[in-house]
Amino acid sequence: MKKVLSILLCLTMVIGIFAACSSSGSSAKYVPGKAEGSIFTSEWIGIQYTKSDDMIYATDEELEEMLDISADALYEDEKTGEQLIDYAKASSVIEMMASSIYGDNVLLMTEKLPFQNITMEQYIESFQKQMDGQGTTFDGQTSKTFAGKEFTQLDYSMDISGISLYQTYYLYKQENRMVAIIVTYFDEATREDILDGFAEYKAEK
Repeated sequence: MKKVLSILLCLTMVIGIFAACSSSGSSAKYVPGKAEGSIFTSEWIGIQYTKSDDMIYATDEELEEMLDISADALYEDEKTGEQLIDYAKASSVIEMMASSIYGDNVLLMTEKLPFQNITMEQYIESFQKQMDGQGTTFDGQTSKTFAGKEFTQLDYSMDISGISLYQTYYLYKQENRMVAIIVTYFDEATREDILDGFAEYKAEK
């Protein structure tokens, strides 16, 4: 299982295809979501996720360890001297990851784009080039609407020691960031069960 999880994490990191590029757009309003109890809420994206009882959320510290945060996205707390992350400046941010005891998982992350006018088609073309050589098979592109948004859906599959594993990327562009929901699963029914946990979030006025 550890081998499977390490491979999945490598595939997930492919989504940060523009991480080394500077961004021309402003993301000053960007604030990542938070998980409280069984519910994750991202006001900036306008999305909410409720995990099932057999899933566990990764902690903030565990999420931060999954990504290399550049020095320009760090600042020092004036009172404690602790190094903190300015998420508006971070190239890639994993907002949420929930994993089941069976190995299925869902991850939500955002990536700051180098140019706000990048189209979804251009992003996908670059993304697929990065996926080449990762040992995955591209199974097709469609679209899917959930949580009040229409996502571009990219399906991939791979074989690990004779076990078929599937990973679906749901992409949505919001301002100067690409939002990615990545579901890793062993059968399609599980994927749909995971997606059922998402809902549109509207902040109270």
